Amino acid sequence: MEQLRKAAIRVLEEAKRDEELHNVACNMQKYPGHEWGKSEKAEEYVASYRLESDRSWTPVADIVERDQQFASLKTFMKQQIL
Repeated sequence: MEQLRKAAIRVLEEAKRDEELHNVACNMQKYPGHEWGKSEKAEEYVASYRLESDRSWTPVADIVERDQQFASLKTFMKQQIL
């Protein structure tokens, strides 16, 4: 039960972060698959994220893990179709 509660809290925190990132003022279009964030240190570096096709945001540090998850899911879905 505790693990379920922790998972629910994590999902809610990620949803809140994603909503905040969608509402950030920026002078560019946000396209899935691209990384966003300050590449140079103009003032203070906050973070960089990649916008996913499901409109969620993945921190740059987690991109490799997220790509592996998507690859595994894609393989699983192909097996289910056959």
